[in-house]
Parts: sequence; C-alpha cells; structure tokens
Amino acid sequence: MSASHRSMRDDFEISTRELDLAVEVAADGGALGARMTGGGFGGSAIALTPAERIPALRLAVDEAFGERGYRAPETFVVRPSQSARRELFDHPPES
Repeated sequence: MSASHRSMRDDFEISTRELDLAVEVAADGGALGARMTGGGFGGSAIALTPAERIPALRLAVDEAFGERGYRAPETFVVRPSQSARRELFDHPPES
C-alpha cells in the first residue's frame, strides 16, 4: 500500500499535500500500510490499521492537519467484507 502511494505521489503526481500527510502520519502511527484512493488530485486515504491503534491514529491525523492549517479531515472506520466469489451448485439455481 505504501509503495503504491509513493508511486502515485512521485511517478504520477496525482496526490495532494493533505493526502500525503494523512498517509505519512498513518505510517508513523502504526498503520500496516496506507495510500490515497479514488481518482487522484484529492479524495481519500485508506490506512490498514490494527484496531487498537485507531483512536491514536485518528488523533494524530487531526493534530497534524490542524498544525498545518488544513481543514479537519473526516475519518471513519470500515471493516473488510468477504470478497466476491463463485458459488458452485449441485443444480442450477431457481429463477
């Protein structure tokens, strides 16, 4: 995740200062990886973070944004769901 963000930031130049800061603070705060997500030139960052680190990470990002005069970010927690998969049936499903 982090290498992917660096590529979007350095090679493609589609990140923003705010997203770079969020990713940097997340990495420094114990995230396993972080990157911008979405269409680029703004949008969102996602950080893969152990649950016990979430409150401290959220606070660190808020403080870092405040110190630089950025608008406070909106943060929320998501949990991964089961991925798409192919189901095999003994017989065709009824329509």
